[in-house]
Amino acid sequence: MEKMATYKINLTLLDRLIIPAILPKAGGLVEQVTQRGITAKIEFTPEEVEEFEMQDAEKGVIFNPVKAKDIEIEFLQNEVDLLKKTANQLNEEHKITQENLDTVLKINNL
Repeated sequence: MEKMATYKINLTLLDRLIIPAILPKAGGLVEQVTQRGITAKIEFTPEEVEEFEMQDAEKGVIFNPVKAKDIEIEFLQNEVDLLKKTANQLNEEHKITQENLDTVLKINNL
């Protein structure tokens, strides 16, 4: 069996908050399983929540930017395809904001 291609990407804490928010809320079985794989790779551990001083706030999550660390994530080809499809859909629907722009550009460069 041939090994599936992988792609490494450096994600900021903010990227890790944005990606689950932009992924499709509904879709086919394969798409949703792929999405679950993506979110599992980028979710925060209880240790990270404490280390980054993350807290729920009225308008999302706040964290200590000084303590936030980037992490390198390895995505499979099908995960990259879903991320790029999502980024393209955001662009087509004119739903790219200043908050998600850097994350979308990073996805497009995969």
